[in-house]
Amino acid sequence: MVNRVTKDMKLNNDRNSLALHYAAGPELQEGLKMAGGISDNQIIQTDGFNLACESLYHVCLPVWSENSLRVSVVMVVLFYRTGRQFSLEFKFCYIANDKFTKF
Repeated sequence: MVNRVTKDMKLNNDRNSLALHYAAGPELQEGLKMAGGISDNQIIQTDGFNLACESLYHVCLPVWSENSLRVSVVMVVLFYRTGRQFSLEFKFCYIANDKFTKF
């Protein structure tokens, strides 16, 4: 799974991160603290803790603001395995005022 974080790496900054925090448990926030700091365009990996995934990837993206619109662009890379075959899929979406939209 991929999660967007801000430079302070607090999971209560937006609804998506907060939902992951509640589902994964308090260990997720502790895992981010142990990772140290994060800069724009950097990714940090943590365990999935109580989630049904092995790892979480937290990405810090620059935010562009104009008037009341805040926009970040996210590229999500999905790996699939079916038997011996692997598939790779790239999806792009943007986050405007903390709402995801695919494009």
